[in-house]
Amino acid sequence: MKTTIVILLILTIFLASCTSEIPSEKVCKVDADCVPNKCCGADDGVNIDGGPDCQGILCAAVCNPDTIDCGNGQIKCVNKACTAVFNNA
Repeated sequence: MKTTIVILLILTIFLASCTSEIPSEKVCKVDADCVPNKCCGADDGVNIDGGPDCQGILCAAVCNPDTIDCGNGQIKCVNKACTAVFNNA
């Protein structure tokens, strides 16, 4: 009985240590919780509370690769984390 409890305790600790915690600035429930991580040339997403203040920022009309610029992708809530989802080429 004691052995079983010890094994279960060790297994529980091991499994808890294997789970990756989502950084607080990326946590979301729905897509509307997420914004780009940068005002220009965003390559990832963050939640609204962790997002940049882009008021008054003017970005160059450049379609940078590996960013969501020019419709290359969008910011979504995926597995409870804000992330950039890029369109397939």
